[in-house]
Amino acid sequence: MLEFCRECCEVLDVQLTDDTKRGDVKAIVRQLIPAIYSSERFAVALEQVVASVWDYAQSLTHRSGATREEALRVYLRTGLAIEEIATLLTKITPSGS
Repeated sequence: MLEFCRECCEVLDVQLTDDTKRGDVKAIVRQLIPAIYSSERFAVALEQVVASVWDYAQSLTHRSGATREEALRVYLRTGLAIEEIATLLTKITPSGS
């Protein structure tokens, strides 16, 4: 998720604020989404989706008793969150790149 957010910032030429930590996906997404989509309501909802997926993944990866099924759900949810942003990127970048 972190690498994807960094790549999006590069593609959209989004300059992160100086106080944004390198690995702070939620802060990066907060700055990235308005550059992608102008609807404030949608931007807030998408930011919450990504933050929720990130929080869930972090809590699961820091728990020693995580099951394979939980890991698969995190993988799926992360992929879906990335897809939401990637779909928007293909609509605003020339030829989807």
